[in-house]
Amino acid sequence: MRRQFARMATVAAGFGLVIFGVGLVMVGGVLALAQQIGPIAAFCGSGAVLIVIGLIAAQAMREKGAAPQPRETAAGPQPPPSTEMPAAAAVVFVLGFVAIRALLRAKSGGQT
Repeated sequence: MRRQFARMATVAAGFGLVIFGVGLVMVGGVLALAQQIGPIAAFCGSGAVLIVIGLIAAQAMREKGAAPQPRETAAGPQPPPSTEMPAAAAVVFVLGFVAIRALLRAKSGGQT
């Protein structure tokens, strides 16, 4: 019982550190973006991206929890459900950030 509790506490602490690290990265990204395009646009854009990521993650979780299909319609082995949706949303965020910075550099004559 103690081992199980210790393992759960370790997993919870690790998960908490990951969440804290992601939060720091997001704050740093928003601050860097705020320097480039202004604070209001940066916070609105980042909020919109986080909403999209949340919706994609919710959709991915809904598909995982869907009711199993009847056996008669399932023919052969089925592929495992895709878990690449949240990663794709993060890649879109990073690519959007890089694209905005590139556009701003081109607009300012490459001085930033």
